[in-house]
Amino acid sequence: TDCVIDTDFEILIPESYVENISERVRLYRALDNLPGEEALQRFENELRDRFGPLPAPVQGLIEMVRVRERCRELVVERLVVKDKKMILYLIGDPHSPYYASGRFKSLLQFVQQQAIPCRVSERNDKLGVTVPNVNDISRVSGVIQYMHDNIVSREPDC
Repeated sequence: TDCVIDTDFEILIPESYVENISERVRLYRALDNLPGEEALQRFENELRDRFGPLPAPVQGLIEMVRVRERCRELVVERLVVKDKKMILYLIGDPHSPYYASGRFKSLLQFVQQQAIPCRVSERNDKLGVTVPNVNDISRVSGVIQYMHDNIVSREPDC
């Protein structure tokens, strides 16, 4: 599954960093299709070589690409980060095999343990995990990484 991210953080390639609009569009497309962390690091280095030091919105954009990949592995369809809270929406189909999987059970155990304050809720027939006090991209990244490490990385077949 893919993960759509909706945030009020500024994550973009500013016109002041890459002036040519068609080049910015090309960079967005390339960023969206990178096959993994190594390719993402090469992309980041290419940006630095061509355009100079990365401004904060570009650093945030690149970090959100990492977050999106971890969310995919957590089986999160949509990540909303607004108003200092983060909501991870799970698969919308209540009959999905995901809800009978070990990964889903691990997610529920993670929430119950409260290593990170969070809660499961249902909204518009979709299950979500809400995490309060998410003030910046590094907090988003840290929480998602911690969840990934404690849910996905601990599975026997990983």
